[in-house]
Amino acid sequence: MTPDIEASMEQACERLARARADLTRLIEGWRPGPSELKDAVLLEDWIPAEDTETGTMILVGDATGHPILGDRFISTSMLIWMSPDCSIARTVSRWYRLGKRAVVAVRTDRSRPIARH
Repeated sequence: MTPDIEASMEQACERLARARADLTRLIEGWRPGPSELKDAVLLEDWIPAEDTETGTMILVGDATGHPILGDRFISTSMLIWMSPDCSIARTVSRWYRLGKRAVVAVRTDRSRPIARH
């Protein structure tokens, strides 16, 4: 195994351990405060989605302040917790502060064609 792969695996194990510790505390009633959320990525115009490769729930939206992906449209890692008011989310990788949720328009009038050629 190369040193890069070993380092990547070690980072993944550390991320999972942090996520597990947070999830355990959340189950026990703890909620994150300002200190835990000060560096959290802001996700605007977000919606929940299914990762079709893993079958897990993720979030997609416009990120601000992501330490790796920067400021752009992203899909998160697996969602493991969301606050009841949908203002905070925890994924396997990190905390997110959730801004406004995206509005998704669904066409219900199927009598008209969507596009004409």
